[in-house]
Amino acid sequence: MHEHCEERGLPHVDELGGELMGLSQTCREYVRRAVGTDLDDTPDTLPVLDHYIDISRDTVHERPELMALVARAVGAYFGEVIRVQMDGFWYLGSPDAKDWYVCARSVFLAINPVGAAYEALTGTSEHTGPSAQLWVRRESRARVEQRLGSLPPVSEPDYYRLSTRLEALEVAAAALAADSMARGEEPVELGRDDYARELG
Repeated sequence: MHEHCEERGLPHVDELGGELMGLSQTCREYVRRAVGTDLDDTPDTLPVLDHYIDISRDTVHERPELMALVARAVGAYFGEVIRVQMDGFWYLGSPDAKDWYVCARSVFLAINPVGAAYEALTGTSEHTGPSAQLWVRRESRARVEQRLGSLPPVSEPDYYRLSTRLEALEVAAAALAADSMARGEEPVELGRDDYARELG
């Protein structure tokens, strides 16, 4: 895992990389026990994860001490799906999950997947976990908001589903890539230093 973090100079990276791997595996085990289906690290089984979240919501509301653990496990797994799907990498700013992001390499786009998991579990953006907002450069925000705003409306429950969130990420990435191409910019490969000022 730590080779994907691109933070080898930071002392907490190896430990956090191992924690992320463990949390992602915990998510698989939670889903296997609750639903009887194995997650396969692809977007195809995100609806299965969404179903697990649906049936777990009452439990984490009744036992709020479980919320952080479940959200971190779900977020770690979801983050790995995003990382692979978008050819991205983990940016681990600190041991606090609020500083865990998955970042795209080809366009400037980042998200905290643990924040997305909190939103999915609570059905709202008003929660005690990290923010799930998309991070794009200031000059690109209006274009991304316009493109996402042009998508067909979805119900509030569907809006917070992780499968829907991944689709929104892919649409945002495509909009950013199209804008870059329209401006005649050369392809880039972004790394940790490119994100450090915004996310740090």
